[in-house]
Amino acid sequence: MENPHGEDDHSSLSLEAVRMLHEMALREGDEPDLPDEQLRSNDQLQQDEMLALEAIYGDKIHIFDEKAGPRSFQIQVHCEIPDGISVCPEPSQGVNDDDDPNSKFLDNFSVEHLAPLSLTCLMPPSYPSHHPPYFTLGVQWLDNVKVSALCHMLDSIWAQQPGQEVIYEWVQWLQSSTLSHLGFEDGIVIRQPDDSMKGPVDERVVGEILSVQDVVQRLISYNEEQCHESFLRGLHACMICFTEYTGNSN
Repeated sequence: MENPHGEDDHSSLSLEAVRMLHEMALREGDEPDLPDEQLRSNDQLQQDEMLALEAIYGDKIHIFDEKAGPRSFQIQVHCEIPDGISVCPEPSQGVNDDDDPNSKFLDNFSVEHLAPLSLTCLMPPSYPSHHPPYFTLGVQWLDNVKVSALCHMLDSIWAQQPGQEVIYEWVQWLQSSTLSHLGFEDGIVIRQPDDSMKGPVDERVVGEILSVQDVVQRLISYNEEQCHESFLRGLHACMICFTEYTGNSN
């Protein structure tokens, strides 16, 4: 099943995230003047952390080829929703659903799979001893103010354990706590950003602002795609011969 907003959008957003990370590093100025022994220790810790992240996240991590530059990569983080979750789209204020051709997309629905959060990181030479990784965060089904709140939580996690490798803790928190932190334990509410929702947006938020209809369509498309993939991978019992077969069996 083709994803109508798939590879091209994802690739362009990934490149945008990496560009933003390099700009952040440049704005920070010179790295602290660390002794060679500390730099070698940081480099070894980064290598070990990368090996661990690759082993844990497999095809959900993409490492960018940065020859002779800081290590950078992107992890697709999936929120934990073991029983699925409901989604409640709310139309823009003043919109009459009867007159809106897209109103059929504004009914409540449930999903078993949520489109992932994209966490892109760049490890400076001073990480982890003195500086956290630079990062950006993209979530196609959240407004930028809410994504900013997630960025601030990642800052807090680093502040609680400075000088230690932190990326695994970031990913685990995003997986397990994103929905509860935003008050979405019982369901996700999708609202069109308006003046009442405006607030400071963190510079590390990456992604375009989408309409409610676009967010709903992307969530439904992603859920259908993943349900289809799960069916193809799963075992199913034939009710006639009582044998088991995979979904992609001829």
